[in-house]
Amino acid sequence: MTTELLNTHQGPRFYANVRDIVRHVNDSGNKFFSPRAMKFFNCRLTSQVFGYFGNVFITSEKLVSPYHPDEPRKYTVRAVDPFSGELMDASKYQEFETPYEAKKFAIAFAKNQDKRWNVAGGE
Repeated sequence: MTTELLNTHQGPRFYANVRDIVRHVNDSGNKFFSPRAMKFFNCRLTSQVFGYFGNVFITSEKLVSPYHPDEPRKYTVRAVDPFSGELMDASKYQEFETPYEAKKFAIAFAKNQDKRWNVAGGE
């Protein structure tokens, strides 16, 4: 079953992958994933989504400037509210040094959301 079919009713939105999130956020008029913004922040998206709704994901950003030439890539956990469609930071910007740390947080954050919304993933 495709996410288009799942999302034809009123209610929460389900995301099968990061492309679904990007498409939905772009369609809403939000410029977060615009090529210009992605280039400015040197932003990359990981391929996994987390949570019952698939609404939690990880980005990585690398500060590029003459003042900080050797800054490492760092990771941020983000989420889309499956009910309102609002994009939000689940963690602080560039809070994690490794993708593993970000993934651990993303899983815990998604589980907490699932529990709050009383859905299967929050057991």
